[in-house]
This record gives sequence, structure tokens and C-alpha cells, in this order.
Amino acid sequence: MEPKERILLIDDNKTDVKIVRKMLSDDYQLLIAGDGQRGLEMMKEKLPELVLLDIMMPQMDGYEVCRRIRVDKDLCHIKVIMVSGLTSSGERLEGYEAGADGFVIKPFAKGELLAQVRAFIRLKSTEEIEQLKSNILNLISHEVRTPLTNIISPARMLMDGTYIDEKKRDMMAAGIYMNAKRLNRLFEKMFMLVEMRCGRWDFQFDQIDLCDIVDDAVNLATKETQSREVSLTTDYVDRPKVWADPKMIKMVISSILDNAVKFSQANPCIDIEVEVTGSATDAFVSITDHGKGVSPEFLHRVFEE
Repeated sequence: MEPKERILLIDDNKTDVKIVRKMLSDDYQLLIAGDGQRGLEMMKEKLPELVLLDIMMPQMDGYEVCRRIRVDKDLCHIKVIMVSGLTSSGERLEGYEAGADGFVIKPFAKGELLAQVRAFIRLKSTEEIEQLKSNILNLISHEVRTPLTNIISPARMLMDGTYIDEKKRDMMAAGIYMNAKRLNRLFEKMFMLVEMRCGRWDFQFDQIDLCDIVDDAVNLATKETQSREVSLTTDYVDRPKVWADPKMIKMVISSILDNAVKFSQANPCIDIEVEVTGSATDAFVSITDHGKGVSPEFLHRVFEE
């Protein structure tokens, strides 16, 4: 079953909340916030596909909430439908100037509300697909060129018939293989990203020993660490059992570890620690390297696709 789209209703009127819940909860995951500040907090926590935003609320009205959404880099892409019992063109104009995408008038007409919700969720999905295409094309242009060059050049030399001693021939063949594997991993990640964004990725959850996953990731990185003269140390404060997809967790840890190795200076040490919080509900894996690090102005972009 595909996950339901998340809709956040920001409204302090319990009667209106009840009406909207009855109209939408069968088809969507409906989240409720009783005021503007809590609504902004929930948006950051849940990242809904759509917000239904009441205008007349205490402390912070809908216009101000909408303006804050539009200047927040993490929220500005979310579609906002304003909800109001006010029908004047001036009220609507103020809403659109604040950044609203649509408007629904109270009392609710179920057909109109559902039509607008479906239209804006469909529009957001289309925009996300276009952005995903752009991101993938950029990724290909940046990440494919180098391994392709490292495949084509030695392959041409091997095909030319020029004499190459056996040792050099083996090195060239190994280089072709390694770069082909690199391309294969890249395309696997791109396909996985597309499947996830389309809601078709089938996660395989199981209870796993987190330290075993870390050990596997460390073993995969051994060849690269040796060639770069980087040492890895592990400190397992705890051995937590977690409910997770082992393949995905291993991929995440391996990616972070590969990055740490890649940007380390000569003869450094990378420290990996696994521990459980005091509440025993969360497990943490920390990977500490001694490379240059990410510039503060780019930190907020670390998890962008």
C-alpha cells in the first residue's frame, strides 16, 4: 500500500477541524495544529505535501504564517491553501500576496475542497518530478564523466594492439573494472532515489545488530583506507539491536565513511562510535574524521538530493 499524502490543517476552530477530518481522513494523512506557531513547528517536523491554513487565528494569523512559510528555505516549496469565512476580494488578494496558492471559503463545500486538494497535490508531485529529473541530470553530468574517461582511455589502448606488458595490462583491466563498478553503484543509487521519491521502494525491515552493520561497512572500506593510509578505529559503547532495513543502513554508513576517507589528509585516523542514549530508545553511530570539513554556509545543503 502506498503511503498517504500528508496534509496539515492549521485551525483553532474545533468544529472546522472535525468537518475537514471527516472529508479528508479517508484519503489523506491529516495532521492538526491548533495555532500558527505550532503549525510552523509541525511543518518542519512532518514536511506535509499541503497545508490548509485558516486566516483568523489568535496570536499569529494565517497571513503571517504564510509569509513565514515563504521565507523559510525548508518550507517554501509546500503548497498552501488558505481557508476563510471572509469572501471579499481584498482578503483573497492579501492571501495571495502573502504567498497562498489557493483559497477555500467556509462553510466548506466538500467537492470544492477535495478538488483543490487533489489539484495542488498533483501539481506539487509534478514539480517534484521535474526537480528530480534536473537533479539526476546534474548528478550524471558531474559524476559520470570521470569514471567514463577512466574506462574509455585504457580500453582504447588495449584495443589498439600496441604492446603492453602484462603487469600494466592487468592494472588497466583492474582500473576499467573498478570504474565500471563505480558507475554501477551510481546508477543503482539513482534508481533507488527515483523509486523512493515515487513511493515504490520496498523497505525490508528486520531486527539487526547495528555494530555488525558498521563492521560490514568498515570491511568494505578497508581497501580504500589502505591505499590512502587512513586508519579506522571502532568503539562500541553498546551493541544495540535496532529495527531497520540492513541494506539501507549499511549504504548510509558506507557513504558517510567513504566521504570521510576521501577527504582525509595523509595518515589520519577516523573514529567510529556506536552507543545508545540514556533513554535507551535511540541508537547513535558517530563517524569522526579530521578532514577539512564542510564550510558553515553549505551545512544546510548536506542532505539535499
